[in-house]
Amino acid sequence: MRPTTQKKERLEMSENYRWYIQKMAELRVCREIQPLRIQLAELFQVVAECEARAALEDRLGYA
Repeated sequence: MRPTTQKKERLEMSENYRWYIQKMAELRVCREIQPLRIQLAELFQVVAECEARAALEDRLGYA
């Protein structure tokens, strides 16, 4: 059963990674016109959302 669990973990990480990449691409579009401080705040927001998703998945038993 362990290989199935590892495969599931990779799939879940893959979904989270794809979501992260999508959000970062959206942020890059606006970066050229925004001050660095705003960019940093947005980056921290994405990281916080990723951490919240991971914590929720842990509580729901997906990981």
